[in-house]
Amino acid sequence: MRQATEAGAITILNPAPAFDVADETLRHCRIVIPNEHERDQLGGLERLFDLGVELVITTMGGDGVEVISRHGSATFPPFPVAPIDTTGAGDAFCGAFAAALAAAAATDEAVRFASAAGALATTKHGAVPSLPHRNDIDRLLAG
Repeated sequence: MRQATEAGAITILNPAPAFDVADETLRHCRIVIPNEHERDQLGGLERLFDLGVELVITTMGGDGVEVISRHGSATFPPFPVAPIDTTGAGDAFCGAFAAALAAAAATDEAVRFASAAGALATTKHGAVPSLPHRNDIDRLLAG
């Protein structure tokens, strides 16, 4: 994380499991994407911000996503799907979010894209088989 930060990269951490994340890692992390339980295990929002994290994106399953910075917060509703298996949903969210940022999407747009990917991942069994394709994410976003 330190080397990535020094190189100017946008650093993103999905702290799963969150029980053993070093402060040094968090100090070099710009964006943290925990679920609610992991966020608490990391010491909460204030601790993360005090360590230098700029943005905390909390995934809340069927309750959507909360995006929080020291300057404000926003919530994003979940996409309506019929979940079968939540295995891999967080991974789908994080991968899609990073991909959208890498493609120069704004944070809000990247969160919506990631939310759609995470939602679609719950509609199939297993971690890898449930990862959605780009065209499926785009279709869900188009509504």
